[in-house]
Amino acid sequence: VIAYLTPGGDEVRDVFVTENPLLSMVMHYGVVGESLFGDLTRRVGEGQDARVVADELIAIARTMEPSTLTGRARLRSLGDDLARG
Repeated sequence: VIAYLTPGGDEVRDVFVTENPLLSMVMHYGVVGESLFGDLTRRVGEGQDARVVADELIAIARTMEPSTLTGRARLRSLGDDLARG
């Protein structure tokens, strides 16, 4: 479940819900990517060193590895099944 809230956080603007592991992973990568790119853009725009900022964001992104997403093991097993034919 991903919910987009109003700036005050008191109302839900939109929500994404799925039990599909592939869609969960795609949404996860999209949200994390947008967040990290927005932070990188802001910080570089403020004059921070782009390489230092990028290294910090890479470290943060690794902590958000979707291996903990529900359905990740099932998705992998489906891929293994397809590879075997």
